[in-house]
Amino acid sequence: MSVKFKETVETNTRDQRPSGNSTGRDYDYDRRDYRERDSRSRRDFDDRRADVDQRDRDEGSGGREREYSYKERDSRTERDSRGGRDEDYGFKGKDESKQEKHDRSGIAHRFGEAVTKGEGAGGYLQAYLKQLESNPLRTKMLTSGSLAGLQEVLASWIAQDRSHSGNYFTSRVPKMALYGALVSAPLGHLLVKILQKTFQHRTSLKAKILQILVSNLIVAPIQNSIYLVSMAVIAGAKTFHQIRATVRAGFWPVMRVSWITSPIALAFAQQFLPPETWVPFFNIIAFVIGTYINAHTKKKRIAALRRKAAQEHADDDVELKQRHSTENGRMLQDDTLEDHVLI
Repeated sequence: MSVKFKETVETNTRDQRPSGNSTGRDYDYDRRDYRERDSRSRRDFDDRRADVDQRDRDEGSGGREREYSYKERDSRTERDSRGGRDEDYGFKGKDESKQEKHDRSGIAHRFGEAVTKGEGAGGYLQAYLKQLESNPLRTKMLTSGSLAGLQEVLASWIAQDRSHSGNYFTSRVPKMALYGALVSAPLGHLLVKILQKTFQHRTSLKAKILQILVSNLIVAPIQNSIYLVSMAVIAGAKTFHQIRATVRAGFWPVMRVSWITSPIALAFAQQFLPPETWVPFFNIIAFVIGTYINAHTKKKRIAALRRKAAQEHADDDVELKQRHSTENGRMLQDDTLEDHVLI
């Protein structure tokens, strides 16, 4: 009985084993095929990513945007492997925040295109940068002259300083434009070029701080001194003593303003701007600060002229009153003498 029972058990066990076409073995084959396909797709994706990274490194972009897209794709792949349950893992909120950022960047892009007429070859900014690269001194002279003349007109409008004809285009406007084109731009072009050559290929933090110190202690005093001399000549100074008095009175106030604004502007230019755009950028900063100082000076001058006119008017009134009182006294004295003679 035992032998027969053993044979029966072995026969039943053999009949229950999965054959070559069984479901269990098919499941093992399906898993193996899935792993192979997944490994092949990952190898292909890694190869494509390596090719794109190499191309980005060649182009100098650094591959940061590509790396972000890779992370997003990896997260999407992992999300798909979990069944696409975005709500369970919070991916929906991330997608919405990315969409909001994209909308904000789209608004900034449209604003930039409206200002610069696009980034193509026909854009204003691209055309200006091209001229700045091909004809740097001429472009800087035209820029500085235009900004200096516009600064004078804008400061006159802010201070309500009209000419004898009643408009804001005074005789100082062409003089300031000539100063910006023939004095300020060539001087700034030369000094900034020397400063950039001195610190060329030196990108350490120590070199940048040293460049700021040289700019504030050597370049700024030269530029401010020539600026004050030019302003004295434009204002009508004709003798050496008048020019020296103007420079001595305005040198340290102008230097204090330069020491406040120049380090910030130079640090920004070091970090974000190419070297050929430094002088126009500094001209724009000088335009804003110069407009404020010029308007403030005009307001003070107009207030001083009004006080002087009021004082002169008051003195005339006092003198007129004294004259009337003197004449009245004389008339009273004459009347008294006549009465005395008649008596």
